[in-house]
Amino acid sequence: MSSVISDLIKASTDEQISSADFRSYFISKINEIARDYSIDVVDEVSMEICWHGDRTRLPKKQYLLIKYLIENNDRIVRRSELLSKIWGDDIIVGERTIDVHIRKIRKRFTNIPIVTRKGIGYIWQKN
Repeated sequence: MSSVISDLIKASTDEQISSADFRSYFISKINEIARDYSIDVVDEVSMEICWHGDRTRLPKKQYLLIKYLIENNDRIVRRSELLSKIWGDDIIVGERTIDVHIRKIRKRFTNIPIVTRKGIGYIWQKN
């Protein structure tokens, strides 16, 4: 995924994309990647995704979990990293909080490619 991010940065400088337009450009590129997984990260403001054509609004933490796992696809993301990136360092929650949110996501979306790596974390893995 780091190569995707470096490609985005390179493309933004090559195409002279302003900082104001970079956010939209970045989200469109994330959507391109996500389409490979039948997910479309639709709108950060409304926290909606499109899963196999069905548009769904998610609670903020579930949306951010899916988005972060997509951005780091095919890489195991440790629970501690998810806690830090999604909840921040100021909030004290247990690692099982993530498990609960992942369970709710799996219940809502069948066949979502979130794979548990027991004792480590999660990976967004295309079959």
